Amino acid sequence: MEHITYIGEVVEKLADHSSFPELFIKYEEGDPIPSGKAIHEIIELCRAVLFPGYYGNHTVNSQTLTFHLGVTLEKLSYILTQQIQAGMLFGNENKQYQYSNDKIFSIG
Repeated sequence: MEHITYIGEVVEKLADHSSFPELFIKYEEGDPIPSGKAIHEIIELCRAVLFPGYYGNHTVNSQTLTFHLGVTLEKLSYILTQQIQAGMLFGNENKQYQYSNDKIFSIG
C-alpha cells in the first residue's frame, strides 16, 4: 500500500500548476533542443548493441560481430554527444557553450 501513497504524491506534484513555468522553457527558432527522433535512434542502437542480430542488422554473425558493434557504438557515441550538447544548451539564457567535448563524452 505504501507504493500507492507514493504514486499519489508523485501525481500531485506533476499536476501542481505552480510548477508549470519551470516545465516550459522558451526557446528561439533554430536553438538546439533535444530531439525525440534522436532519442528513439539512441534506444534502437542500444538494443542493437545489447542484442546483436535480433535488433539492428539481422545479418550479424560471429565473423562480422566486432565490425557491427564498433560501427553501432561509434554512431551511438556521436548521437549521444549531440543530444547532450543540445540538452546543455537548451534553456541556457546566454547561449554559451560551457563544456568541452571531453566533458560531454564523459557524461555520454
